[in-house]
Amino acid sequence: KIFRLLGARSYARVDFLLTETNDIYCLEINTSPGFTTSSMFPILCENSGLAFKQLITRLAISGEQAGQDVRPHD
Repeated sequence: KIFRLLGARSYARVDFLLTETNDIYCLEINTSPGFTTSSMFPILCENSGLAFKQLITRLAISGEQAGQDVRPHD
């Protein structure tokens, strides 16, 4: 919900805090999370069943569909 509410596109990492009384608070949305194989974002995706290569492919397709230039820079 927070991702959509803030108008984020493509991907982001949203961090939450769960209190002892089960209240949930959004701590931050990181629209440019770490993206190495040891960063939290790809690890979370892997744990959800989305392999790193699949993640990269999805992001490239998403960028292409949004009209963004996803070609490597020289």
